[in-house]
This record gives sequence, structure tokens and C-alpha cells, in this order.
Amino acid sequence: MLETFEPGRGLNVIKSRPLRILFQALLILFTMALFISFFGATSYEVQGVSLKAYVKPSLDGQSYLKLPPLGDLSADTHKGPLNYYIELTGIHPEIIEEGFTLANSQEEWIGSVQSEAKRHLTLFLLKQVLLGACGAALVYFIVFRPKWKQVLSVFLLSLGFVTLIFGYSVSTYDMEAFKQPHYEGVVAAGPEVLHLADQLYDKFQNFKGTTDEVVKSINTLFSNIDSLSMLSKPDEEEVQILVVSDISNNPVGIELVETLVTSFKVDMVIDAGDLTDFGSPLEAQTFGKIGALGVPYLFAPGNHDSPEVTAFLGQFPNVKILEGSVVESHGLSVLGVPDPWSFGPAVNGYSETEIQRALEEQAETLRSKLEENNEVDIAVIHNPAKVDSLEGLAPIIISGHTHKLSVKKTDSSLFLNPGTTGASGFRGLQTEDMSYCALILHLESSEGSNIVGGSTSGSSGDPRSKLDSNNSTSSNIKNRVVVDIIQYDPLSSSFTAQRRLF
Repeated sequence: MLETFEPGRGLNVIKSRPLRILFQALLILFTMALFISFFGATSYEVQGVSLKAYVKPSLDGQSYLKLPPLGDLSADTHKGPLNYYIELTGIHPEIIEEGFTLANSQEEWIGSVQSEAKRHLTLFLLKQVLLGACGAALVYFIVFRPKWKQVLSVFLLSLGFVTLIFGYSVSTYDMEAFKQPHYEGVVAAGPEVLHLADQLYDKFQNFKGTTDEVVKSINTLFSNIDSLSMLSKPDEEEVQILVVSDISNNPVGIELVETLVTSFKVDMVIDAGDLTDFGSPLEAQTFGKIGALGVPYLFAPGNHDSPEVTAFLGQFPNVKILEGSVVESHGLSVLGVPDPWSFGPAVNGYSETEIQRALEEQAETLRSKLEENNEVDIAVIHNPAKVDSLEGLAPIIISGHTHKLSVKKTDSSLFLNPGTTGASGFRGLQTEDMSYCALILHLESSEGSNIVGGSTSGSSGDPRSKLDSNNSTSSNIKNRVVVDIIQYDPLSSSFTAQRRLF
């Protein structure tokens, strides 16, 4: 059937009948694979997650879950000459949250996801089968110009063959294979991705259920902050700064920031870095709310951020990237530097010697800039490894990175580390410590003085309350500093606030 030609209408140059049949069969097989590979890719939206699915010919029988920029997670899932690929292309937290909210139960939400995924899978497989059959028939017609009955025969034979191949792979598919996955990608991400494949689902359910209470608890915290017995309420003439760090790709963390900004009437936000986990543009898209906060957002990129993340944030008018120049906001001078590893895509992978050298160079750079600008009020550096060398060069020095909340006062500087405002992100799902932390800094003035314009009459006050009493800098911060320490542990539903005066 396939070897029959109309005289003068095809490439009937192969005289041997077996060779002619072989040539046509190989052409059909090649065409089916080509059409499926190049035209079979399809994008889907499943409950707020954007995915691209495609198939490639292979003898491996593997499935790949591509997680840019982390790498590829794969498993030997089936038999047959096909590899299946699912690539994560976007995450829309607001849609995911809406799905959780509208569902009557966790089981209902999971069921809807499974139902939607099954429908997309069925349509995807049907598309591949039709593509392979139609492509084979089309190319056969173009090359050999046979009669239409032969074209129809080729189409039906190809349709049956492709259906058989896909049917065999689906019938032998084993999801349990992902319990023993293969990982290829960023070395530093390997343990986390492999652990994610094994444990993430159960902990994510607990994570979502408990962190829903975060924003609800903010109003309670705000009403209780006024009644803290340690100190009186700060004066109304003040600049209030929300200090955060290491949100680590946690949408709940940025929602916490948004709520604190509104509830505490914050004037600006200082972020000490690590907004993301792996520095991907995909992660950065999760934090579009930063552009709508309505207050200046000063950001010092951390080692888990990247030029793409910095560029994404830089598009918002309220965001100021701390890149080694003084930024003025609300009369305060803020000087910060990016982490040495925020200039490239690599999260880690350097020797200890290289790390220490880079951190020393960064500290020296910031130290030189602070010495040149002796009116800086706040210095920001992501990694606090060399932060002690900056003592006395700025009244307030902010860092992050360690995920450990710290407030320390020396004779000439106040060192602040807000810990992790994102509860360590998804990495926190693998530990029992999932606390959200933030600091609210009140820079207040005595009666008759202005915090941001130097002191006037009445600015002497209590010498113990002057942060810069032993400081040689010419900072605008002349009076006491109040720090509200906020911590929330969603696992125990424990919300604590502490006010300290310096």
C-alpha cells in the first residue's frame, strides 16, 4: 500500500520494493516524532500554577519536572520510547489562595486540582496522537503525491501506531518512581529539591493551615502594642521604619509586611535582602505587592537574590536599591551595599576562603563609604559576618542572612537583625522553626525638636537616651530609638511583641 506510486507523481527513484517500503516507514516515523516534538508543547493553568508540557522521543522512559532555575527532577516512570516533560513557568499565589478559600475542605481542593490536571492530561495526549498522525499523512502526501485513499491509510496507520505508543507508556506509568528521583541542577539546591519531592506535600498543608492566621493576628498585635508595660507609647513626632529580611520566597511573608505597613502606619521599609530563595524571575513575580505598598522600600540584595530580582524590583517607583550610594528618605540618610553573590545566578558553590575574602572586601567597601559620608543614619549589609568592623560609623546598622533575630546596643551603634520575615521560606517547611520576625523602628524626637533636621532647643534630653552620645558621626538621629520586636510562630499560634528603648 505505502509503496504504490502514481507514475511521474513522486520520488519513485528507489527501484527495490523492500527499500522503498523501509524508506517510507522511516519517513513516517521521523515525521511523527518531529511534529510531536516541535508542535506538541502546550501551556496550562492548574489552580494558579502555570505549566508547559511536552514530549520528546527517547529510549529512557523518564518523566522530568523542570524547576527553573533549580534544575530538573526526573524518575524512571514508564516504558516506551518517550520522555514526558513538565516545566514550571509561573506561580500566581492569589489564584492559589482563592482556590483554598472557595473550597469547603482540603480534600475538595485537592480533588479539584486532580480533576483539572486529569482533564488537561487527556487533552494533551489526544493532541500528541493527532499531531503525529496528521504530520505523517501531510508529509507523505507532500513527498509522494499519492492518491487520497493512500493518504487516509497512512493517517489511520499512524494514528493507531501513535495511540499504541502513548497507550503503552500510560499503562506502565508509575508515580511511585518519584520516591527515588534523580536531580540535576544547582548543587546548593540539590538536597532541598530531593527533600521537597519526599516531604513537601504534608508539611505544606500544615504550613498553609497555620499561616492563614498570621494576618488575622496583626490587628490583635496592633491593639496590644499600645499596652506594653515596658515603656510608654512613642511620641507622635517620629519616623517609623519596618525592618525585614530573608522573606525567602514566602508569599505570606510579604503579606505580613503589607499588613504591618498599614496597621502601624509605617513610613518606609528597609529590607536586608534574600527576598527570594534562588534568585529566579519566577520567584520575583510573587512580590508585585511591594510596588503597591505606598511607602519607600529600600532593598539591599542578599546572596539568594540576583540581578533579575533587583531589576524586577527596580521597576517600581517606591523601591530604592541600596547599591553603595546614599539614599535619602524621610530626612534620613541610608547607605547599603548588595551582597557579593547578588551579582550572579549562583547561590553558593564557593570555597570558604573565597567567601571570607569577598565578605571582607564588601565590609571594607562599606566602611570606606561610611567614612566618606559621616552623616549616614542607617547602614545596611546583608551578611553580618564582618558587621562589627562598622561599629561607630553609623548610629544604626542593619543586617540579615542568619535567620536569627538580634538587637544589640554598643556604645556607638545599634545593631539590628530582624531574623527571617518569611519563616525561612519553603526551607522552613523542613524544620520545626517557622517563626516570622520583623522589627519596627521608631526614631522619635523630644518636644520641640525634629528628628530629621538636627536638634533644636529641648533636644538635649536624657543623655542615656542619645544613641550617638559617644559617636563622632554627624547623624540626624539625635534622640532615643524605640524598637518593637515582633515574632509569630504559626505552629504554636504564639504571637509576641516586645518594646525596647535605646
